[in-house]
Amino acid sequence: MISREKFERLYDEKLKPHIKETVQAFLKEVKTMKELAEILDYHSHSTVSRHLEEACTLFLGKENKQNHPKLVEVFYWYKPELVGCDR
Repeated sequence: MISREKFERLYDEKLKPHIKETVQAFLKEVKTMKELAEILDYHSHSTVSRHLEEACTLFLGKENKQNHPKLVEVFYWYKPELVGCDR
């Protein structure tokens, strides 16, 4: 797992605003990619998938680019206020 300092730096400085918005919506509650796309007013669920993949790569490395449960775990440790209670 990455350090708190690295997490905070990545979250504050490297996570693009539209990806941050997607991650926050994803963490809030369990939804399908299609439901998240509708909530975020994206044209396609593939946009949600791509944003989450970018976030996973940023926080977990390329080998974990689709490891959404691990992404939730990292946020649970360092930004628990963003993780919904049904996660």
